[in-house]
Amino acid sequence: LDVGNAGAVLRFLMAVAALCPDVTFINRYPDSLGKRPHDDLIDALGQLGVEVRHDQGRLPITIRGGAAKGGKIRVSGSVSSQYLSALLFLTPLLAEDSEIEVLNDLKSKVVVGQTLEVLEQAGIVIEASDDLMHYRIPGGQSYEAKKYVVQGDYPGSAAILAAAAVTQSDVTLHRLEEHSKQGERAIVDVLRAMEVPLTHEGGVVRVQGNGKLKAVEFDGDKATDAVLAM
Repeated sequence: LDVGNAGAVLRFLMAVAALCPDVTFINRYPDSLGKRPHDDLIDALGQLGVEVRHDQGRLPITIRGGAAKGGKIRVSGSVSSQYLSALLFLTPLLAEDSEIEVLNDLKSKVVVGQTLEVLEQAGIVIEASDDLMHYRIPGGQSYEAKKYVVQGDYPGSAAILAAAAVTQSDVTLHRLEEHSKQGERAIVDVLRAMEVPLTHEGGVVRVQGNGKLKAVEFDGDKATDAVLAM
């Protein structure tokens, strides 16, 4: 498999590959993705009985799965939340029940919330603790085949909304759900705090910039992809 230079795609598919007897991920970008380690996920897959061959945690990586078994899994969340999300995609498909404990800290809890939201839409049952550090996953589940509507992208919309506010433009963006779990949804609240005229109803954001912006202070930790636009 060639995932290009996409780290999230690699990590999610590494977990899915545990269902297959023999999958090798090639190293086409040795100076970027090829330099990134994936030890935490490799260790977690080993706990499921999956053999992983790798170059000190880096690509190329070969997954020898096909007989993965659920159980208790411990995974570090201090480097990336993608390792946890990968396991949440995989474990419902195993025959046995699983329990996941996140060690140390957990990066990007907002994104893990999005993972759980998508899994629920697909008919997957997962019990998650309030702090998102412990999970119970019944085995023997399957994903529901259905039509899915992907939400609009708040990170990609941040610059457009900011530009509308600065240039006194009238801009309308669709499919930005009010109750989305995307952290960058905060961009709308920040613009409101700057006293930018806007409305947000029915998944539609309309900004009518008037060139009058009030300086504010906000915490960008949960909306990192909106910080540059701000």
